[in-house]
Amino acid sequence: MVQRTCKFQSQRSGHSLVPPWLEPDLIIDGNEFYAGKCSVSRVVNDDGVKKEQLIFEVPHRVFASCVNSRSGDNGSPLQYDGTYIILSVCQTTFCAGSCPGERYRNADFENREEHIGVTRINSEEYEAWRKVGSDSSKADSVKKVVRE
Repeated sequence: MVQRTCKFQSQRSGHSLVPPWLEPDLIIDGNEFYAGKCSVSRVVNDDGVKKEQLIFEVPHRVFASCVNSRSGDNGSPLQYDGTYIILSVCQTTFCAGSCPGERYRNADFENREEHIGVTRINSEEYEAWRKVGSDSSKADSVKKVVRE
């Protein structure tokens, strides 16, 4: 019998959320980021031991399934715009049959925002973002859309 040892230590329930053979979706300042099933995990190297932390989980809806969307230039559900890590997902309600696509972003691993649409300010296009869990219809922050 061959016993495999895992080089990852999870901060949840003693088992790894990230398989050791998986390549990271993003590497930022030496930290590895992985897109789990509608979640983001960070793996940091602490004196040769890789420690894993679940930093974000998409809020689940009743009777909905959630899968990561393969979007962006690299075909990954995770993107990095220089400030925010952005996770693209698809939550499909049972028997609904369509996926409008959702995006969530995080810069500090605590304050998460969800994409709520596009708005115009002084004839310029902006993405509107709202804090996760907020009932407000107003955006908490906006980001100018730059087309190349």
